[in-house]
Amino acid sequence: MLRHLALKDFAVVRSAELEFGAGMTVISGETGAGKSLLVDALGFLSGLRADSGVVRHGAERAELSAEFDLDEASPALAWLREHELDEKDCQLRRVIRADGGSRAFINGRSVTLAQLAELAGLLVEIHGQHEHQALLSRPSQLGLLDAYARNEVERKATREAAVAWNALVQERDVLSGQGDVSDRINYLEHQFNELEREDLAPGALESLSASHRRQANASGLIDACNAAFTRLAGEEAPSVSRQLQQTRSELARVAEHEPRLREVDALLDSANIQLEEALVVLDKVRDDLDADPAQLMELERRLTRLHDLARKHRVSPEQLEARRLAGVGRHQEFHAFVAQGIGTLGFVGFQRNLETPAAH
Repeated sequence: MLRHLALKDFAVVRSAELEFGAGMTVISGETGAGKSLLVDALGFLSGLRADSGVVRHGAERAELSAEFDLDEASPALAWLREHELDEKDCQLRRVIRADGGSRAFINGRSVTLAQLAELAGLLVEIHGQHEHQALLSRPSQLGLLDAYARNEVERKATREAAVAWNALVQERDVLSGQGDVSDRINYLEHQFNELEREDLAPGALESLSASHRRQANASGLIDACNAAFTRLAGEEAPSVSRQLQQTRSELARVAEHEPRLREVDALLDSANIQLEEALVVLDKVRDDLDADPAQLMELERRLTRLHDLARKHRVSPEQLEARRLAGVGRHQEFHAFVAQGIGTLGFVGFQRNLETPAAH
């Protein structure tokens, strides 16, 4: 309930305050007495956009405020608590500057104009004499009736039943617009199966692409690995391994004369160990590489198939798994729909069954 309204430097009003009691309040007066200014003030407190024209001439700003009493069941109180603005009372305040700017406040805290309008919509309804009256609208009447009946449980059950009903009707309309039901089932089965046949697990596409790149470059990889192995540990030319061993032997003969050479020897020993580990890995890589044209063709076929599927479903290859999962849900829903209606009554009978309640 509106309890207090205050205006300062608003339009032609220097200062005005009104206290409202319980029940209905009537404000009367001659034309031009300023009754509409009170309604305008409530409008600006409800979030209407304002310009500098509403500021009294010579003033720097106009200030408007309204206070409301809220009961525990008030939607406005729930809104305040949700936004951590709950107080014992509810105060809306609007400051409009002469330069056209404005600020909004709820219970003394600065808020956006949208928030002010959202809360005010739960507190105030303003009707002009020629405007549509909310009391005469069907949604408002139903809202008042439901609030009086306290029938939220029944409304929720009815709402859920209506959603399920509309889903069945829409599915029926889709089917009737796409021809024979068996053709639709076959089409969905085909889409579902072609995605199920592919390995679309997370990371599968990346692994397949990496295998294809490795196989496509297998010959070059093999040559590079062989050359590296020869340079590091080959027998024909002085290899890195042999040079490390020779260097350590030469330094060992004179190390007794320079203790710091022992540190050099330790570092060379560590390098030799890492070199041997690198040679083990390199040798395994060489063994794993196999330039197989047949395998390369198979990898290319699989990649091509995935890209073709992606184009068909209008998604990127990386999104095929998400499309497959959506297809699983769609597949299950459709078969449940068929089992519920078409499987027992036939499509025509099912359609008639859907329409029967409308006659009651």
